[in-house]
Amino acid sequence: MAAPPPRQPCPSSPPSLMADLIEEILLRLPPDDPACLVKASLVCKLWRHVLSDTSFSRRYRTFHKTPPLLGYICNLFHGTSQVSRFVPVSTASPISQSGFNDYWALDCRHGRALMNSFLETSLIVWNPINGKLQHLRIPYKYTYCAAAVLCAIDCCDHRNCSGGPFHVVFVEEGSSPGQAYTHRRLDRGLYFTVIYGNRILKYDLTARDLSMIESPCVSGAIVMTTAEENGGLGFVAVLDGSICMWSLHCGSDEGTASARWVHPWVMDLVTILPGGWWISSHHLIGFVEIAHTILIDSGSLGIFRLDLKSRQLRKVGKGAPTSYSILPYMSF
Repeated sequence: MAAPPPRQPCPSSPPSLMADLIEEILLRLPPDDPACLVKASLVCKLWRHVLSDTSFSRRYRTFHKTPPLLGYICNLFHGTSQVSRFVPVSTASPISQSGFNDYWALDCRHGRALMNSFLETSLIVWNPINGKLQHLRIPYKYTYCAAAVLCAIDCCDHRNCSGGPFHVVFVEEGSSPGQAYTHRRLDRGLYFTVIYGNRILKYDLTARDLSMIESPCVSGAIVMTTAEENGGLGFVAVLDGSICMWSLHCGSDEGTASARWVHPWVMDLVTILPGGWWISSHHLIGFVEIAHTILIDSGSLGIFRLDLKSRQLRKVGKGAPTSYSILPYMSF
């Protein structure tokens, strides 16, 4: 009987992937689930070295381009006080739920949140990633005001500028809270809804002067970008159970003096919302600037996110009867 063939030696552990190939794989981890990066860093020293390198961070932001939505800052009424609370969209969010009593969130942009104090004559700029707070003194304690915070670096892609210099533009109005919105295509302007949404106040960031734009005069509307290529100044509201959007068309001089509002489209909420017959409960509470989506509070039905490009609707949370407005927080 022939002897069995000699047993082949067991191969050693498979060769490690090349560092550049590993980096290409890690680049494709989803940015909206930061836990993936943390888990990957625990695999071995090589992976941890790749992930902690600053060049990888730059490539990661460039590869994914649009910062992910990490959570919302909600303005709530809690009894007789006001609260601004951060609510993460995932349990794996790197930001824990944080609340600021007697503060009201005014704006959220470029990795920062801007809040107004009801008890002190100050604003605070909050970086949710590192928790850093910066206090800004203002002359008086304002109840009805609007403000914007934005990166002060020219030609910045705003993917990693939350720790750099910033601008704050503050508007006081004696009638009602306003809403700030940044739109750079029209003369690097900041646009604020004022006088219950009947006017739009423009602050030119280059010339540093003010001008007023007539609005479509719709209560509860939000100033936004349109979903057109390169964007444009838009106005969106809920009217008779439908989402209605206007866009501002300028004259040949591209200024706002000869501009007029046109009414491009209407979407019937009754056909896409569950229990859509409860028309009176639908109102707008936020706008996700980069993603061209609006947030709709439909009362007991919940909070929905409507993509203005695809016109797809998705439920993102439960309705809160004490919620006044929501500011999305997007950052790597």
